[in-house]
Amino acid sequence: MEKRGWLSIILLTCGILAGIGFSTIFQKQPPVREMTQSETQTDFFPVYGYDREVRCKQILYYVRIPSELLLYEKLLKLADSVSRFPFGGRTLQVKKPYLKDGKMIVTINMQENKEINIDSHVKSHSTKGGSAFKSRKMDSQNTYDAGVNIKIFDQHLYQASWFGGPFQGSAGGSATRYTLLETFLQPDYKGQWIDGIEFRYNGKKLPEQIAHLTLGESPYFRN
Repeated sequence: MEKRGWLSIILLTCGILAGIGFSTIFQKQPPVREMTQSETQTDFFPVYGYDREVRCKQILYYVRIPSELLLYEKLLKLADSVSRFPFGGRTLQVKKPYLKDGKMIVTINMQENKEINIDSHVKSHSTKGGSAFKSRKMDSQNTYDAGVNIKIFDQHLYQASWFGGPFQGSAGGSATRYTLLETFLQPDYKGQWIDGIEFRYNGKKLPEQIAHLTLGESPYFRN
């Protein structure tokens, strides 16, 4: 009896200790990972635009950018997002900011694909003989839009160009202008930002043929 009693006590003690151990394991919460400084300090920049009917102005979406990035790096992130989404992959190049009269200004260049040859310096569309620009190849086609003679060999290339979409018509031009100005000027942002912005097309001032964009009177400044 005495041995059996001691054995019972030993087994009971082991059971209690095991229970405490398993209870501790299951009740223990997983370690909480501390957020890094870069994760906790993030800015959300709105991308502005119009609705599908081009009637109402709205915020299309927000771009999440770490606060720790330099101003120029933030502009690059913003331009990359705007290029891919509202403008369907059309290239937006951000030049290094420069100072003018104490104001920090940045240049945004709307760059065409090298495969697209758009000559905006020839004469306007002729009412008698059609386009003033004639292709040298028989299988190519001339496309006229907004007073600009465009030499292309593939209609899909034209649709992928700035002239084939964002520059088309007064409605498209207004939407493009609003998206570019408001998104890059960020009028409601309270942190360090640029003072003004100017635009270029293929590295040059916007031609008169796309004057309906009214982006030639640059630079534009924040309110």
